[in-house]
Amino acid sequence: MKKVVAFLMSAVMLFSISSVSFASESNENLLSSEDKAKISRFADDLGLSNEVKETLIKKIESGELPDSDNPEKKDTGVTYEFVNSENLKIKRTVFPDGSVIQSVLDTTDANEQIVTPMIVDNSTGWVESGSGYKKYYNATVKEETVMVKAKFFADYVLVNGGYPYISKVFDGYVEAAGGYVNNETPPTIDNQSQTSTAPAKATYSFTFVKINGSFSSTYKLHLYIFNTTASSQLDTY
Repeated sequence: MKKVVAFLMSAVMLFSISSVSFASESNENLLSSEDKAKISRFADDLGLSNEVKETLIKKIESGELPDSDNPEKKDTGVTYEFVNSENLKIKRTVFPDGSVIQSVLDTTDANEQIVTPMIVDNSTGWVESGSGYKKYYNATVKEETVMVKAKFFADYVLVNGGYPYISKVFDGYVEAAGGYVNNETPPTIDNQSQTSTAPAKATYSFTFVKINGSFSSTYKLHLYIFNTTASSQLDTY
């Protein structure tokens, strides 16, 4: 009888410890009301439905990442482009779980300057002409998911008949929900000018750490300029 009682007490204690441990692990993944509100705002900004939004919040609280922020799922999305009501060209990638990466290169508030050098006549009598070029100042490079909003600013030049180049990148900014950011690297120019084989390129990078520190991922927000087209892209690793 004593052995039976001892066994039952041990079983109860083991069950209690397991329950506490499970509850503790579950609580580590629970989002604060502030994080839920932020994720909800990010989702609304992306135009996600309430149903998708709630599904993604539950997924995050269960310890998973949205497909849009999961490096293992980065090739599972479908990408399409459109022009929105503000006449901005949007690139949007939709993933199987309904999460989204949306990229915008916004030159609406950029100071655009078009310069066409005059023909130059020097004292020897021969003539040379310069190519026209277009300068952009303070263009916004921006990417959004339900967990991260990131952007930086860039000055770049498109050259008529020549290779475009990036003259300056600055003011990186990131806002995260359901975690925190570290290892932030200021925007840097990787390839200042386009070449015959590669576009001009700039990168802003940071690490996102999930709520309980159980997972981290490196994000890299890129600006690419090729011929007369500038675009942005978000990669996760």
